[in-house]
Amino acid sequence: MVDQCGVRLGEASVHDEHGCRLKDGHQGAHEFTDDLGRLWCWETDFECQCEHCMKCEGDYCTTYWIKQA
Repeated sequence: MVDQCGVRLGEASVHDEHGCRLKDGHQGAHEFTDDLGRLWCWETDFECQCEHCMKCEGDYCTTYWIKQA
């Protein structure tokens, strides 16, 4: 699909092959479906203050949650 958001989840333990099922340029959190068919949302946590986030510019923690209907 050409207009699908191409963001990748990298080494995340729960992901689909595209990382986001929404169209390019979408507003808000990214969405993906896991192997059990559950819909998840995720976004980069730019406010995280962990040691890794503080020293690795451009590689930040990610927050995940199941999307509620």
